[in-house]
Amino acid sequence: MSQPSENTLYSGRYCCIRAVTESDLRALYPSAAVKSILAQYRPWLRGQTLDIEGVVRRHQWLAELNPPAEIEVLVLQKSTQTPIGLISLSSIDGINMKAELSVAFFMNPGSRAAVEALHWSLQWLFGQTPLYKLLFYVQPGNQAARKLLDALGASLEAVLVDEIVRDDGRRSDLCRYTLFRHQWDNGLPRERLRRLVPLVD
Repeated sequence: MSQPSENTLYSGRYCCIRAVTESDLRALYPSAAVKSILAQYRPWLRGQTLDIEGVVRRHQWLAELNPPAEIEVLVLQKSTQTPIGLISLSSIDGINMKAELSVAFFMNPGSRAAVEALHWSLQWLFGQTPLYKLLFYVQPGNQAARKLLDALGASLEAVLVDEIVRDDGRRSDLCRYTLFRHQWDNGLPRERLRRLVPLVD
């Protein structure tokens, strides 16, 4: 079995989570499958030739910001140390204590590793940071993502009309969901996740 790297943030039963590195970007972003998934929350990746050096420079610039404007972690299948997804916290607003959470699994999205990673992310964000509110954006037709957000106890806050331009040039609405700290702390979804994929201390 492969061992977690030194910069591992979490090593659980099914997944490992660590900070994204430059080598990760160079290995993952050129993949068409990965790029397609990431483009859901990184619009600048859509419909253009990938500038990997630009992606690396952006990553380096973000790493220098203090306080951070964006945090991205890599999720790996623990048994093989194979990357299966990325979780990103962006638009971090320290004044109003809110941020946007994006989850992109390009392999095994319904696996226990993916669910454990999501569980850890929510528990860490509401347990170890002062964040009060998480925002999620999803296209109306993405029923799988919307069912997941419903299951997590998130609320549909608004439907933003003609919010984004799709690959075919047409505009699309965007659903904005929210999850508040008290909803997570006191909600049944947290208890269900504790039973399904308990976190390793």
